[in-house]
Amino acid sequence: MKKFYLVMLLIVSIIVSTVFFSCTKETDGESKETDSNDSSASDTVNEDEAKTDVPQDLPAIDMGGKTFRILTAGWYDYPPLSVTDIVKEEMTGESLDDAVRDRQLYLEEKYNIKIEQIDFVHFWESDDSLLKTIQADEAAYDLALMRSCSFNSLATGGNIYDLSEIPTIDLERPWWDSNSYDSLSLLGKHYGICSDITMNDDLSVWCVFFNKNMIQDYALDNPYNLVKNNQWTYDKIFEMGKLISKDVNSDGIRNKDDMFGINHINDAVLGMMNCVGVNIGELDNSGNLEFTLNRENNITKMLNILTNLFDQDNVYNLHARGEGVADGAMFSQGQILFDFSAIQVAPGLRMMEQDFGILPYPKYDETQSDYMSSVSPLYLTVSVVPVTNTDLENTGIIMEEMAYQGYKNIRPAFYDILLEGKIARDDESLDMLDYIFKNVVYDVGAMWNIGAFSWEFVSISQEYNLNVASFIEARKEQVQSDINKITEELTKANG
Repeated sequence: MKKFYLVMLLIVSIIVSTVFFSCTKETDGESKETDSNDSSASDTVNEDEAKTDVPQDLPAIDMGGKTFRILTAGWYDYPPLSVTDIVKEEMTGESLDDAVRDRQLYLEEKYNIKIEQIDFVHFWESDDSLLKTIQADEAAYDLALMRSCSFNSLATGGNIYDLSEIPTIDLERPWWDSNSYDSLSLLGKHYGICSDITMNDDLSVWCVFFNKNMIQDYALDNPYNLVKNNQWTYDKIFEMGKLISKDVNSDGIRNKDDMFGINHINDAVLGMMNCVGVNIGELDNSGNLEFTLNRENNITKMLNILTNLFDQDNVYNLHARGEGVADGAMFSQGQILFDFSAIQVAPGLRMMEQDFGILPYPKYDETQSDYMSSVSPLYLTVSVVPVTNTDLENTGIIMEEMAYQGYKNIRPAFYDILLEGKIARDDESLDMLDYIFKNVVYDVGAMWNIGAFSWEFVSISQEYNLNVASFIEARKEQVQSDINKITEELTKANG
C-alpha cells in the first residue's frame, strides 16, 4: 500500500529528481546538503495526501556517537538482489547511490551516529550470525533486513520484537507497508514489515515484461489497453502467446533456440496464483492462520492456469528445461513475447535492443475486481528488530527517519533507475507501475511457510505436475502440524 501513495507523484518526481541531482552536484563529488523538509514529493500530492507525508516529530537527539548496526542478507550471492541502498562510502554521480549517501550523511549528522552495514552474501550466513549473537545475549545488531524464508524461525524462536512495542514508529505513514505488517503478524503480534528503509523489498514484486516490437509485428492487441480496459486476463495472455510461438530452425524440437509466447521461472508460479486470489494460507475472523490452498475454487483456478502454463510448445520454463538459460536472456534476445518475472530483472534489460514494456500479472478473468501484485515469499526483504536491542526508542527514531527519507528521496531515484533505458521512452509504463504497486498482496501462509509450501510449490512447475489436489492432500497433515507448532511457539514466546 505504501506504493499507491507515490505513483502519481513519481511521474513528476522522476523528472524533478533528475534535474535536482544534475543541478546540485558539487565539483568534489559530494552533493550539497539540503533541508530534510524541502521535498519535491510534498509539492506533487494533493492536500489530503500531504497530511500523511509529514513525519512525526523527530527531534535531533544526540545519540553520543552510537554505531547503529544494520544486518543485511543477500540471496545466494545474486547481485541484483543484494541490499545496496543502506550505506554508501562515497558519491558516485549515479542518482540512486547519491540519494543513499545523502540519507546516510543526514542521519549521521542529525543524530550523531555512525551507520554500519554488516552484509552477508548468503542469507543463511546472516541467519547464523543473528541467532548466535542473540543466544550469546550480545547486542550486535540494532536492525536486521532478513529474507522472508527465514522469518518463521526468527519469529517463533522469540528472537525478534513485536514492532508495536517500539513507541517511535508511526506505522500509519505511507513509508511503512501496512499489508506486509498484517501478513507478518499472528496472535495480535507484529514481527516484521516492509518499508522504504530499503527498496530491496520492491525488487521481489512480480511483474510481466513484454516485447513491444513483437506486439507491432504480429498486429496484436495493445497490452496497455487490455490492462486499462479490464481485459488483461490469463485466457488473453495464453491466446496471444500462441500466435508467436514457433520452431525457428524447423528441427522439430522446441528449445532455447526457438520463440515462445511466454517465459517464466518456477518461483513465479506461486505469484501467478496469489495474483488471482489463491493463497497458501489466510487469517480467519479471529486472526488465526488457516490453510486455504485446498479450497475447491482455488484448485479449479490452479488447474485452469497450469494446464496452459504446462504447454511446452508455447511456454518456456527456464528452470524446468535445464538448458542453462539465464533469467531474462531469451527475452532480451527477442525470443519471448511475455516474460513472467520480477522487478529485480528490469535494470538488467536496459541494453536490450528491442523495446519492451512492463505490466502487472493478469487477472484470472474479467470478474476479478482488481489487479493484484504478489511477492516472492522466499527472498522478500523484511525488517525485524532483534530482541537483544536494548534501545528501542532510539532505534525506532532511526528506523522512522530512514523510512521517511527513503520515501521522500530514495524512492524517486529508484524509479529513475528502474525505468532507465529502453523502457524510459514509454510513458505508459509509468501508468503500469500504478497497477503493479498500488495493490501488493502477501500470502500469509507463504510468509509463515506452512508445510514448507514456499519451497515445495516450486516442484509443481518443475515437474509439470497437474495432480495438484493430490500434491496438496499429501502435505495437508504437515501443514496443520506447522500451524499448530507456530501457534504453540508464539504463545510460549509471548508468555
